[in-house]
Amino acid sequence: MTSALTGVQFLDEYWLQSEQKEFCRDNGLSSWGNKAVVADRIVTFLDMGEILTPKKPKIKGLVDSDNRIQNSTLVVNYKSDSKTREYFKKRIGSHFKFTVSMHDHRKKQLQNGVKLTYDNMAIEWESEYERRKNPGYQTKISASCEFNQFARDYADKKKKGGLENIKVSMMQMWKMAKQCKGPTTLKNLLDTKAWT
Repeated sequence: MTSALTGVQFLDEYWLQSEQKEFCRDNGLSSWGNKAVVADRIVTFLDMGEILTPKKPKIKGLVDSDNRIQNSTLVVNYKSDSKTREYFKKRIGSHFKFTVSMHDHRKKQLQNGVKLTYDNMAIEWESEYERRKNPGYQTKISASCEFNQFARDYADKKKKGGLENIKVSMMQMWKMAKQCKGPTTLKNLLDTKAWT
């Protein structure tokens, strides 16, 4: 990756997060944020020469987990840390894991002005856990987890009988998808016929 690329050229390629962060360090850009946020910063730099300074969320005061979290504790300054995990494991059970769905639910509720408690979050997590038991249910995959989405799409397509003429493994197809122009998706790979 070089600074001679345009934003479009950058977006046409697959870049590891480590490659994005290295580019940022080499060009004086902040590498803070998830893969999509860093990619937006790189595109702005490549197309406009601007170095954007990210606005890191500033938590004023204590995070919720600095005090003992209880069911009735309001979600104010949330942090996915070991103390928060401990609360959820005690409330839900040892099978608890932080999920994208739970975080999305929290963000949406708070953006809509809902007074959310940690018990409300636990109830939403338990509802999602029950939904996961349905064979047709699929959890949300974060946009930055391209490989996970590719693997899911591959499994779905294979299950429906759409890959019978393909003689390469899913991992080989993933490597090919990363070399294709455009999004790193199974659909893009199949559309470009790069696997033949």
